[in-house]
Amino acid sequence: MRPLIRQLHEVIGLVIAVYMILMGVTGTLLTFREDILAASLPGLDTPAAATDQAMIDRIVATYADAGLRTIKLPKDGFNAYRVYLPDHRELLLDSSTLAPVADPLHLDAFFVTLFDLHHRLTFGEAGEEVIGILGLTTLFIAVSGIYLWWSWRRGFSLARMRPSGGNAVAYRTAHLTSGIVIAPFLLMTVITGSAMIYSTAVRDGLTALFGGERPVASLPARTTGDLIADAPTALPDGRPVFYILPRGSATEPSLRVKMPAEWHPNGRSTLSSNDGGTLVAYDATKAGTGHRIADAVYPLHSGKVGGLGYRLLVGAIGLGIVYLSYLGLVAYIRRFRKRR
Repeated sequence: MRPLIRQLHEVIGLVIAVYMILMGVTGTLLTFREDILAASLPGLDTPAAATDQAMIDRIVATYADAGLRTIKLPKDGFNAYRVYLPDHRELLLDSSTLAPVADPLHLDAFFVTLFDLHHRLTFGEAGEEVIGILGLTTLFIAVSGIYLWWSWRRGFSLARMRPSGGNAVAYRTAHLTSGIVIAPFLLMTVITGSAMIYSTAVRDGLTALFGGERPVASLPARTTGDLIADAPTALPDGRPVFYILPRGSATEPSLRVKMPAEWHPNGRSTLSSNDGGTLVAYDATKAGTGHRIADAVYPLHSGKVGGLGYRLLVGAIGLGIVYLSYLGLVAYIRRFRKRR
């Protein structure tokens, strides 16, 4: 059994190593996306400008013909509107003038493409399916690697994470050592990443196991006539994040709101109104345990919880995955050359 698992680990690992390097590099850069943009583009790293319905209406009027879908509102440290258009196009708008943010190096467009590459390989829904399959394959690589390391565990030493020479054995030893150190973090990254690809099935499973209550509260009447102004009353202490235009069967816009206790950077709480004008508020922090576990998947994967310290850890995990894949590739190539 062990020889078969080792052979599968080597062959599949060789094929998937390039994918792992790609995910490690793109994931690390995306972890610091907002930090890089806020430090590079003018006016972003400032307190958030106040948002009102008039500003939203101006954006809608300007970009409606372009197929506007969603508006992300300014927040402290990233003081700009983000406009989401069809075909994964995005624009950053100045929070005061609503003009496009000056971006001579096209950094924001670079990160939009980078996200599409990380999440879909730039191939749309088909690419997303491929990413899901590759993610599950990586899960096999991680688990089989732990199994193969177990019989070698007595030779473990952190000093062996770096190759002691240029031959295949030295690189294989470094791969084994680095692999078991990185394995818990790799498993977390792969499991959460795969869970996002198969989010509906994962959420259904979690809510079936742990509870899927979604309590909503109805306010008897609209108090001001717009969602932005109503949000503090409907969801006290919440921060509106997304203004979502009607789509599908919806006839009214809605808000995504982040409550203070939520891990998700964009919040999973919502505020909408029905056809009769009644406000419907959903506080995600009061949902069943299954929903709250599902809501934690994205922030854990992307480094969006716990501040800079956790982002640095997620970035280190990404670089560790690149290093691990590099060691495995070099070990295989040098052993192959020696056999020839």
